[in-house]
Amino acid sequence: MFSREADDAVQAIISAVMDVEKAGMTAIGVTEDLVTAEDIADRAKVTAASARYWISGDRGPGGFPAPRVARPKASLYSWAEVSAWLRNAKLGEVDHVAVETARACALISAALVVRRGLAELPKHERPLVARLVA
Repeated sequence: MFSREADDAVQAIISAVMDVEKAGMTAIGVTEDLVTAEDIADRAKVTAASARYWISGDRGPGGFPAPRVARPKASLYSWAEVSAWLRNAKLGEVDHVAVETARACALISAALVVRRGLAELPKHERPLVARLVA
């Protein structure tokens, strides 16, 4: 966990990654914020029943994000995906900064995975993969 002054979430997270790496460590990812239905309800300022209805598709526009970790009683969802879905569906009271931060975390974490993967590829194949993300 950290707190930084920055113009946006991307700049704050990148700054933290750079500081970690300046300290001699390797940043391998930005923790994805996995949430339960109850967490979703708390963050969206709705009842737990409302969140469960969105998840089941009984209410809302449908297309609720699939769980990242499916469990019989407490599946885990990506807050980046859920908060974007809530914003697009105009449901709940989701803070726009929370949506931006969740999206930035997911994107930067993916970029760190790609960066590690590129380093493991033969040099002649790296430009091929790099073109996909440029």
